[in-house]
Amino acid sequence: MIVAHKAGIPVFVTGGIGGVHREGEKTMDVSADLTELGRTAVAVVSAGVKSILDIGRTLEYLETQGVCVAAFGDSREFPAFFSRQSGFQAPCQVQNEEEAAKLIASTLALGLGSGVLIAVPCPKEEAASGQVIEAAIQEALSNARSKGITGKELTPFMLQKVNELTSGKSLDSNIALIQNNARVGSRIAVALSKIQTSTGKGNLPRREKVTALRPVVIGGINVDFIAKARNTTIQEVSFKIYLVSQEFCLEQNCVISISKHVCLPLKCMCTFIFCFLMGGSIQYS
Repeated sequence: MIVAHKAGIPVFVTGGIGGVHREGEKTMDVSADLTELGRTAVAVVSAGVKSILDIGRTLEYLETQGVCVAAFGDSREFPAFFSRQSGFQAPCQVQNEEEAAKLIASTLALGLGSGVLIAVPCPKEEAASGQVIEAAIQEALSNARSKGITGKELTPFMLQKVNELTSGKSLDSNIALIQNNARVGSRIAVALSKIQTSTGKGNLPRREKVTALRPVVIGGINVDFIAKARNTTIQEVSFKIYLVSQEFCLEQNCVISISKHVCLPLKCMCTFIFCFLMGGSIQYS
């Protein structure tokens, strides 16, 4: 969700979001998905909440976080991942992709900073029976308690155990719902793009204007002079020389290069050091 938001992608598709774990009122085991939905302006399309979680408390937590939750289709029944029924009603309902896109566009236009959850039920032909799944979940929970499995290890254990107890039916439903979510999510994204194009509002979040800074070169500037006398024989203290070459150190070269190739004014803090290794009065041309 964070990466999608930073990249200006308003619709994110996944299988099912995390939520409040069963007996979460005791363990305080709550997925960070819910907190992120409350502070990230992205629409998440999923098959609801994983049925191994506490769906009722998850919906309550999403309401607390200010997340708009909508059931997709002809019913307000909130889907339970593997099955189409959870026994809980979503706060609102969208009939099709166009209605979902309008809901998302309105939420983004308000600039609330919170996300939207579009709960898409698993296709009827692939959905598992709610009673069968719930029985498998209860048995899996009992096994998890007896083995002392908690925390981040609980979800993968539960999913694997439910798959075993349902003879692979839950896995078939999982694959089908992911494919269906991708199909619905892509259509919602297309519909949303059309709305934003017609209203002149793009996906990328606003960025503050950044003023380019001027470079500063700090360091000493040594100027090296290589000189030769006009006469090979030096008989006087004062004599004339002619300059053969003049070289600068790294800092001075940086200053010259930046001044030539950078349009912005340059600030330079440095010390000029002239080293004359020859005594007397030096004259050069």
